[in-house]
Amino acid sequence: GVFDIRGGTLIIPETSSKVGSGISNPNNQVEIVNKENQTTILIKQDANYNVAEIYNQDNLTFVIDKNSNVGIGGIIEPNELLHIHRNFNSDIGIRLSDSDSPDGVLLTKDNNQDLIIKNNDSNGDIIIGVSGKDKTLIITPEGNVGIGTTQPLGVFDIRGGNLIIPET
Repeated sequence: GVFDIRGGTLIIPETSSKVGSGISNPNNQVEIVNKENQTTILIKQDANYNVAEIYNQDNLTFVIDKNSNVGIGGIIEPNELLHIHRNFNSDIGIRLSDSDSPDGVLLTKDNNQDLIIKNNDSNGDIIIGVSGKDKTLIITPEGNVGIGTTQPLGVFDIRGGNLIIPET
């Protein structure tokens, strides 16, 4: 059957009321179960538990906890505002892209536990800055590194200060 509210509002006023789809007796405020009887979306209101959980074939893949922390990839208790986790040793990446640069910028933790920052755009720089300075350190697409300059003239270009190599 189909339940359809067009242009109206459905209100369930009781805080103990529960809504289920694919389940006749939901245990949580909103519980959606697929045809294989696997929980896919779970929303609950309990100060001691996660607020929302999304599953893929009974594997937790996305969670919002009681502190508004978001977990992706199987983390049950995210301990940062955004916590990405794999339950096995593998590369984990975040890609930032747009229509002009679909390959974008990639921030990766690889299976050797290395942090990799890569700009996949052939015209894009990697810039590391601090407050009050636009471009403290830059790596150009050609591989040149500049400190104190936005246009390094060689492989390693330092401007505005001295290069100090202390004795050991």
